[in-house]
Amino acid sequence: MDDGGDVALGLAFPDHSIDYIHHRNVYTIPMDDWPAYIIDCARVLRASGWLEIMETDYMLRRTGPEGARFNKLLRRTIAREGIKPRALTHIASWMASEAELDNVKTQAYEIALVPPSSGASASIPAVSASTPNLQEEMASSPLVPASGGPRWSSFYGHMMAYYPAVAAACEIELSEWAALLEAVAVEARTFGTFMLYMVVVGQKPGCPPTPM
Repeated sequence: MDDGGDVALGLAFPDHSIDYIHHRNVYTIPMDDWPAYIIDCARVLRASGWLEIMETDYMLRRTGPEGARFNKLLRRTIAREGIKPRALTHIASWMASEAELDNVKTQAYEIALVPPSSGASASIPAVSASTPNLQEEMASSPLVPASGGPRWSSFYGHMMAYYPAVAAACEIELSEWAALLEAVAVEARTFGTFMLYMVVVGQKPGCPPTPM
């Protein structure tokens, strides 16, 4: 499914018209808009159809002072837009309680930011059957000039594109932001820094309600 528009305005599809919705990295949904968005996804699903949401909060975990500074700046930036990292942990409950989906399941994946240096403990668990190509897709992201390999390059590209919002919120120069990202890459090799990806699936009940 590709809506091609602003999901906050509602999905441009009729009721009960889609068998499977794959949502990935729609990070800019404000916390308060998530339940309505998930309900709208359920609306367009056919009976027994599936909704799969794959999201990260872009917070760096198992990191050092450079990563901690990155997290602080990113939190300050997204707070201006009503985006809260903790939304990640509520997706499953919204699927079950707000959208009334069945068979709701959650799987978390630790996605290493850069290939770890010798001795680092970062690891990526096997991907579930519902998202068999996750690791391959992450590894084949387009390269941009940055250290750390393709997965890091994808992250770097996203964060550089996000710079105008960071600058508005944090009054940081572009050169300083780029230098911080590069310092995060160096630090990540030592600490085994990773981002958390959550994959949440839910199924619409099989029998549509009987018309009144």
